[in-house]
Amino acid sequence: MSDRKRRSDAFDAPLSESERAGVYAAMNESWVAAQKLCADAYGLQVGKTALYEFARDYRESESERRIQDALAFQIQTRRAVDQIGDMDPEMAAGWEQLALEASLSGNVELATQYLGLAEKLHSRALERAKLELKKEAQDKSWEELKLSREKYEDQKAKNEKARDALEGVKAKGGIDEETLRKIEEAVGLL
Repeated sequence: MSDRKRRSDAFDAPLSESERAGVYAAMNESWVAAQKLCADAYGLQVGKTALYEFARDYRESESERRIQDALAFQIQTRRAVDQIGDMDPEMAAGWEQLALEASLSGNVELATQYLGLAEKLHSRALERAKLELKKEAQDKSWEELKLSREKYEDQKAKNEKARDALEGVKAKGGIDEETLRKIEEAVGLL
């Protein structure tokens, strides 16, 4: 949009939005038709230059409004998809079908938006599957770690019992040093 400001006393200042739209529509026909509309319907005497400046500014603001509406629609659609949350592949297939219908009817912009939504759903489903696999692997890893810890604790308790038994026998003098050393090596205490 141009950085040029509209005049505060521009001829269209007292007009409503619908009246401005009417003048713009007449301007699309010809500046003479717009001039005649302004004179007959609104009692305004408007020159050619003022009409062309009005048309340029109206076109720019209309273009901006359409872009803002499209962005708002896209934001609303994305929010709706986010609120719906996790959708299954059938929903993505539905968006793809809508995209196909929109493209066949010639609305490429809408088809692109629908395909974007379908792609987002597919990527979410893929990401969700990856997270599930990662969670399962982590759970399995924790289970293996827990089992390994339990085996270690059991072996440690057995070793303590064997050590206590050997210390008791050694204290009573029932086994000589060489035999005690061989038993300890076999049990894994050394």
